[in-house]
Amino acid sequence: MSVLDVIIQLTQAICSVVLVGMLVTVLANVIARSVFSISLGFGDEYAAYALVALAFLGAPVAYRKKRSMMQVTMLYERWSASVRSYLDVLWHLIGLAFSSTLLFYLGVHWLSTFDKGTISTTSTNTPLWMPQLLMPLGSALLAVVVFACLIESIRGIARRQK
Repeated sequence: MSVLDVIIQLTQAICSVVLVGMLVTVLANVIARSVFSISLGFGDEYAAYALVALAFLGAPVAYRKKRSMMQVTMLYERWSASVRSYLDVLWHLIGLAFSSTLLFYLGVHWLSTFDKGTISTTSTNTPLWMPQLLMPLGSALLAVVVFACLIESIRGIARRQK
């Protein structure tokens, strides 16, 4: 098992914990509103942060596990195996460009939020750099995963040509 696979497993475990935490938070907020007619002030806000965390941390897990995140499977399966191997390289190059661009701009945004000390406008006054940090981290992990898949695809083509 590679280091990348261990990181993906750890990220998947973190996503599972975040999902359970989000579920508990939303459920507690629904019960508090329905039964006690009160709202947990942090419930909606932190559930939204959890959703963003799941999206950005789950993307590299999905890409590594399924490798079909950027493919139109209906079209992809019509091609021969040799053509698909070259299409895989193309998909990975597009994915690498996308994830690297996303990483750059989210990193710039995060640095701006951190430097300005921006806080949420809710009663929790959460420093926004904390939940926003998960966006460039997830994008960086996605870029690493896509790059690893690109290398694997290129090696596969090289093996078949020998």
